[in-house]
Amino acid sequence: MLAQADLAGTGINAESLTSIRTKFLVSWFEGSAGKYPYKLFDHLQYMLREGLFEAYNQWLFGAASNMTMFQQWSSNNPKKVSDFTYYQKNRVFRMPAGQNYQ
Repeated sequence: MLAQADLAGTGINAESLTSIRTKFLVSWFEGSAGKYPYKLFDHLQYMLREGLFEAYNQWLFGAASNMTMFQQWSSNNPKKVSDFTYYQKNRVFRMPAGQNYQ
C-alpha cells in the first residue's frame, strides 16, 4: 500500500480510493498473487477487467464521502451504475476456506 501513498496526497475520496485500489491490484497480480492466492482480490480484478470497479468503488465510498458528488457521478454514468447493480444482484461472493494470511 505504501507504493500508492502519493495518490492520497490530493485527499481521500471515492476517486482517489479507486486509483489507489486499482494500482494495488495491478501490483498484487504482478507479484504476490502466485504465492498468496486470494479470492477477494480475484473478485476485484474481475470487476476491474469488466469495467465495474469504478462503479463498485462509488457505491462503496462515494455516498459516504460526498453525497452530492456521488449523485452527480451516478447521473453522469447511468450505464456503469446499471451494469454494477445487475452484477451485484446476480453474483454471490464466497470466500474459500484457508485464504486468510497474516
